[in-house]
Amino acid sequence: MRPIGIFLRSVIGHVTALVMMLASFAWTSPAVAQDWSLQKTAQPTTYTSVGQTITYTYVLRNGGGGNGTLTVLLDDQIGVVNCPTNLVPVNAVITCTASYTITAADITNGSVTNVATATGNSCGECPIVVSSPPVTVNFVPPTTGSLTIAKQTANGTGTFAFSVTGPTAISGFSLTTTATGTPVSTAGSTLSNLSPGTYEFTENLPAGWSLTSVICTGAGLTSSNVEAGGTARITVAAGAGGTCTFTNSELGNRTRSIIGNFLTRRGDLLASETGRPRLVDRRANGTGGPFRNSSGAMMLGGGGNDEQGSFEFATSLSRIQSTSASRRKDSIARLGATSDHASLDIHDGGSTEPRPGFDVWVEGKYTYYDHGIDGQKSDGSFGLLRVGADYLLRPWLLVGVIAQFDKTSESSSALGYSIDGKGWMAGPFAEFQLSDNVILDIKGLWGESSNWISPFLTYRDTFETTRWLAAAYLLGWQEFPQVANRPAQSRKAEIDRVRLGDDPVLGWRKALHPAHDAGIGLSSRQRGGLGERSRCYAGRDNKPRRNRDDPRN
Repeated sequence: MRPIGIFLRSVIGHVTALVMMLASFAWTSPAVAQDWSLQKTAQPTTYTSVGQTITYTYVLRNGGGGNGTLTVLLDDQIGVVNCPTNLVPVNAVITCTASYTITAADITNGSVTNVATATGNSCGECPIVVSSPPVTVNFVPPTTGSLTIAKQTANGTGTFAFSVTGPTAISGFSLTTTATGTPVSTAGSTLSNLSPGTYEFTENLPAGWSLTSVICTGAGLTSSNVEAGGTARITVAAGAGGTCTFTNSELGNRTRSIIGNFLTRRGDLLASETGRPRLVDRRANGTGGPFRNSSGAMMLGGGGNDEQGSFEFATSLSRIQSTSASRRKDSIARLGATSDHASLDIHDGGSTEPRPGFDVWVEGKYTYYDHGIDGQKSDGSFGLLRVGADYLLRPWLLVGVIAQFDKTSESSSALGYSIDGKGWMAGPFAEFQLSDNVILDIKGLWGESSNWISPFLTYRDTFETTRWLAAAYLLGWQEFPQVANRPAQSRKAEIDRVRLGDDPVLGWRKALHPAHDAGIGLSSRQRGGLGERSRCYAGRDNKPRRNRDDPRN
């Protein structure tokens, strides 16, 4: 029995040693790919618009075999994914995240599918490569949109209350600016889950303020032109998202400044066009004195460049009659004078006596000009038509009446405004010939104007003015006979004395050219004066009278 027992104990010992050895090999064997796993999820699982963010979560698990190291985690849509650590303990997990932004191509494709792959090792003995199952995020057409309303102001700050009507009920809200040119928005002005359609935003404008523009940025948002009264319409498409900025400007200062500059320039133009002395024009058909070079039934003139210029004309009944008589005289001279022709009543165009009796006349002038404000260009034009009738009571005294009509326009795309106006003035005038070469011209006119202004090129308002002109004009000239081959010349001195309100302005000017260029203006550097008072914005009454069609009334 003893040998059998010894044999059995020997067998059992060997078996035990073999089992322990196999167990040792199993414990220390390197990990295989099946020990690691990678799972990937997306949030959200659908998308509706370009720019939407999808967040992916990656969970890497080490199922056994020993501690491991992550070499790299790659996503075929994103690229390298950063993880909080590269150590992967046995029977543990590490979690990594990455984001993807939806593109226009993803909207077209209808979905985004991607796969992640993790590469690592365990115990440094063999590489491990494991991939996640594919994850697909699908496109779902949106059914609502979102919108943020921002407010910015120019020329001041203020609080602006909004009311909104549209397909989705929206509570009113207010926005307050604290600095000019800085947009502000609040949680109350961030509007979400908006049904597609057109929304009407109306501001409760503080006194003196105007809504000048609404600019929307972002997909699916369209703004309409600003309407009078602080109203704008914004169309929101399904899936829309972005910001619409409402810009307001303090109305009074800008409008008053534009009107003031406009009235000043128009006043200078009106006052500088005092017209030709009628006694001189009657005198020898205007061919003597300072108007030696003007002749014929119609006087035309003008010139200019790209920045400024003018064109003008003038005629009268006496000019037409005198020109006709001169032509008849020339015809008779060519035919030869006879006793029959001697009885014809032909006025001598070279006479120095004023043409007697009644006369009617018309003058017109068109002027265009450029001027700068704050370094920006503004274009303007001025047209004037003057008609009159006069009667020569004495060879030295002429009386008459004048009616004139004017139209002035100015605009600037750089400064963003336009203004124009039509007006008239009428009144009597008288001229006195104090000596052979000295004439005194006195005028007094009164009238009104109607004007339109768009201070921001977004709406138009109206204002009216009354205007008057009082002027005394003294003209003197000296004739110089022709010497050698040089033509005769005239030297003239002009004195204008006018009144602007209660302030007299005295101006002097001398000229050697034979063209009459009298002028009066609004400042001491000009000659003369013209008063124009706005019944809306300018003058004593600074309260604007709104257009009756303006909803802000």
